[in-house]
Amino acid sequence: KGFVDDELLASDTFAYQLSRGSGPRKIREKLRRKGLDSSCIDSCVEEFDIEEIKNSCRIALNSKLRVLKKDEPIFKLKDKCFRFLATRGFSPDVIFPIIDEVDWSSFNSEESEF
Repeated sequence: KGFVDDELLASDTFAYQLSRGSGPRKIREKLRRKGLDSSCIDSCVEEFDIEEIKNSCRIALNSKLRVLKKDEPIFKLKDKCFRFLATRGFSPDVIFPIIDEVDWSSFNSEESEF
């Protein structure tokens, strides 16, 4: 009936969730559960550039890094970070460069040898 503008709702929800550290996949699913068309969701996602999505990924990663134990091997920490960001809805294309930006030398651990 036109009481709710679907495109505005999708755009506002996407921007809000992105600012809170959620990734595009997770946000798309939330919008689908609200009953929005996939074409409306797709047009909304296209409005946001990759830098905004990367900033959201950085926000989520920073929250995870605060709670990690720093005495674990670095490869385990990276694995935990990757899995965390993937469950938040980010794609590997976004996750890997963001994880590579982290200064892992600040973590007091040594890589175990295989």
